[in-house]
Amino acid sequence: MVWLLFMLLAQASQTDALFSGAVPQDVPTFRVSEKGGASLYAGLKVDGAWVRDSGVDFAPTQEVEVFPDTPWAPQEPYRTLVRRLEIAYETGAVRRERLRTSWEGMGYVFRETPAGWRPILKDDADHADRARALVEAVRRQPAPEEAAPAGEGVSVTPAENPPATGGRGRLLALGALVLGVGGALLWLVVKKLILDERPWTPVQ
Repeated sequence: MVWLLFMLLAQASQTDALFSGAVPQDVPTFRVSEKGGASLYAGLKVDGAWVRDSGVDFAPTQEVEVFPDTPWAPQEPYRTLVRRLEIAYETGAVRRERLRTSWEGMGYVFRETPAGWRPILKDDADHADRARALVEAVRRQPAPEEAAPAGEGVSVTPAENPPATGGRGRLLALGALVLGVGGALLWLVVKKLILDERPWTPVQ
C-alpha cells in the first residue's frame, strides 16, 4: 500500500512537471490562431488576470494577452484584439496529452532532482545514469585493506641492516685493522718474552 502511494505521488509529480511553462496548470488553455494563419495553444489574460472561464464570450474589440503554452520552448506573450483571433477551448485531458507528447517529441524525459521533478534532455539523462552507475560500481568495490586483511597472506621480512657506508664505515674498518695489528704484535711480544724464555742458568 505504501509503495502504491509512493508511485502515485511520483506520477503526480511528473505530471505537474509537464506544466512548467508560463501558463499554470489550473488555467484553461485555448487553441488560438490568427484568422487564416497558424494556430497555437495558449493561456489568455484580460486586464492582467488569467481567463479561467472556458466558456467566456469575448467582445470583438476586447484586447487579450496571449501566452503560448510551450514550456519546452518559452515564447514571449503578445497583445492583440479578439476580432483578429479564432479561439477554441482545449480540455485539461487533451492539454496534458499534448504536453506529454510534445516534451517527448523534443527529446525530454522527466527526472527527480533536488528541486523536484524536472524535464531533462534524454541524452543528458542517459549520461547522468551511466555516470551514477559507474560511481556506484566503484563504491561497491572492496578497499585494499578489505581485500587483503593485515596478517593474512602477507609475509613481512625484517629489513637487514645495510652495510655501513661513507666516512663512518671507513673509520670503523680502520679501527678494526689497528686493533687486529696491535693484537698480533702483542701476541708476538708475549710469545717471545714469556713462552720462548729459556730456563735461567748461572754464568760459568
